[in-house]
This record gives sequence, structure tokens and C-alpha cells, in this order.
Amino acid sequence: MAFFPNGWQHYLIGGLLIGSGVSLLFALTGLIGGMSSVYSSTWSWILRTPFFQHPRLVNSRQWRLAYAAGLSHRRPAVRSPPRPAG
Repeated sequence: MAFFPNGWQHYLIGGLLIGSGVSLLFALTGLIGGMSSVYSSTWSWILRTPFFQHPRLVNSRQWRLAYAAGLSHRRPAVRSPPRPAG
């Protein structure tokens, strides 16, 4: 069983692109682009508990939601041709 039956190069390129994007975001704006705080900042619109209303979450929820939407937008996957049975 191969760990990367479709090759490993696209994983390397994807990792380099994500790493470059997060680094560029921090270098240009000082914002830390992490997905764990996107969850909490999104809940701050709905839940009124003190944790979710912390200024750090409330003040960053617009750009974090746009950041998450940009990361989730992806191109359709290219499907490999079916392998012959046998």
C-alpha cells in the first residue's frame, strides 16, 4: 500500500502556499491567521456568554470569517481515471 498513490508533489505545493499565505498575512497586517479562533469568533455572533464576547473575538470576527471563506473555496478535484481490476 502506497502512502501517496497520486504523488506527493501537490501536498508539498499546497503546504508551501498555505505557509506563504499565513506568513504574508502576518507580515503585512500583524494578524495571526489561525482556524481555531475562527470557530470561537463565529460563535460570538450567536452566544452572549462572556468568553465569546471577549473583545479579541468580537473585533476580529469579520476578517476571520472572510479568511475562513477564502480558505474553504477550492477548485474541483481532478479525478484520476479508474484503475483496471486485477
